Amino acid sequence: ASARQPQIAQRYYAKAYELDPYNFRAIFGVGQSNYISGNIPQSLKFFKELDELTPYNASALNMLGVAYLRNNTVAEAESIFIRALQIYPDFDCEEKPSVNPKNQTAVTAAIDNYFQVSLIKAPRPEPSL
Repeated sequence: ASARQPQIAQRYYAKAYELDPYNFRAIFGVGQSNYISGNIPQSLKFFKELDELTPYNASALNMLGVAYLRNNTVAEAESIFIRALQIYPDFDCEEKPSVNPKNQTAVTAAIDNYFQVSLIKAPRPEPSL
């Protein structure tokens, strides 16, 4: 329902979050529904909160990383992807390939892949080092 009707999903996830602000599904759902609706700053708020609550969850880390990318904060996204791949080297998802965390070039390729398949279809900004 979140992808097909993000406003409805957002309302119900927000209610669930209001009732239990430590519920993984509520936080993930409200973050994801904001992401799908294009409210990236709000999405980042919830995915950062989720990262504090469950710092080893690959799906949550992935969503935090792609939200950073949609926000054009590539250095933060790269840091999150590297951390996610150090925790789960074989993790694979729709928006990035499974890569070896020891290979920085592979992480950069994963970010490039995101920009090729993302909704924003934007050229990859240069990371600020």
